Amino acid sequence: GCTGPGSHIVPLIVGADAATASLSQQLRECGYWVPPIRPPTVPEGTARLRFSLGASMDPDQLRALAEEALRLKESL
Repeated sequence: GCTGPGSHIVPLIVGADAATASLSQQLRECGYWVPPIRPPTVPEGTARLRFSLGASMDPDQLRALAEEALRLKESL
């Protein structure tokens, strides 16, 4: 699928399968549903989170989600 400019799909490459699943679960515990995309859907070592964005989303909530996702990723 297309994830270039204009797409509502925004990936966050994490890399390791287990770390991606853990990050997805941690975000779910914070109230966000961001599914992990893991092999065989993507190549080994490129597991990622799949953010699906929409025009109706609140910019402040999106900012909070992005900050939380990056904070949690750094702590892996």
